[in-house]
Amino acid sequence: MDITSMREYHDLYLKTDVLLLCDVFENFRDVCSKHYELDPAWYLTAPILAYDATLKTTVTVVKLKLISYPDMLLMLEKGIRGGITVATQRFAKVNNPYVEGFNADKPTNYLMYADADNLYGWDMSNYPPTGGFEWINTEEMPTLETLAVKTTNELYWR
Repeated sequence: MDITSMREYHDLYLKTDVLLLCDVFENFRDVCSKHYELDPAWYLTAPILAYDATLKTTVTVVKLKLISYPDMLLMLEKGIRGGITVATQRFAKVNNPYVEGFNADKPTNYLMYADADNLYGWDMSNYPPTGGFEWINTEEMPTLETLAVKTTNELYWR
C-alpha cells in the first residue's frame, strides 16, 4: 500500500472497520437463523429479537397466560423504564422498640437500606412470571412480604 497522508489512513481505517462489522453482523445473522429461524436484520433492537427468540424456544416448555385486565396491562407498561434508577427520601421517621421515643400507641415501622447495582442484570437472571396476575386491595398491602418472594416455584420458568 502506498499511503502518504493521514486522510488515506483514515479512509483505510473506516473501510476495514465497516468490513469487520459486516462480517460480525453476517455471522450473527447466520447464528440467529440457525438457532431461532429469525433474522436480526428485520429487528429494530436486540432486546426485541431476544424476546421473539425466547418465545420461540419456550413455547413448548411453558404456557404464558394473558393479562385479562386492560388496566393491569397499562399499569405494567407505564412501569417500564430505562436509565438510572434512584429512590430518594430525605427524611423518614421510624417507630419501633429499638429506637428512642418509641410510642406503642402508634403503628410500628422500620427502615431498610438497600444499595443495589445491576438491577436489570439481576432481574434478567431470575424467573419471570408467566401468569397468575391479580389485583390486591390496600388492606392486603401491609401483609405483602416482598423480600420473601420465591423465584423458583412452578409459576416461573427459566
